[in-house]
Amino acid sequence: ASQEAYGTLVDAVGACGVADAATVAFAVWSALHGLTDIATAGIQPPRADTPGATELAAGVIGMCVEYVRRCAASAS
Repeated sequence: ASQEAYGTLVDAVGACGVADAATVAFAVWSALHGLTDIATAGIQPPRADTPGATELAAGVIGMCVEYVRRCAASAS
């Protein structure tokens, strides 16, 4: 299942116009996987006033989207 999901991510990144979709998808996959592992382990942010899990996930996803956009722009 994970290989199929990764393949879908590679296809989606490639559809954005990224030349080396597999490498960019690997970076995105790694960032999201790390966030998921940390959250699943119950590790909490270091400070009580840190945004909640939803906000943190949105931030990491936003960074990944921006990375894909920059890679697509540099491929054009």
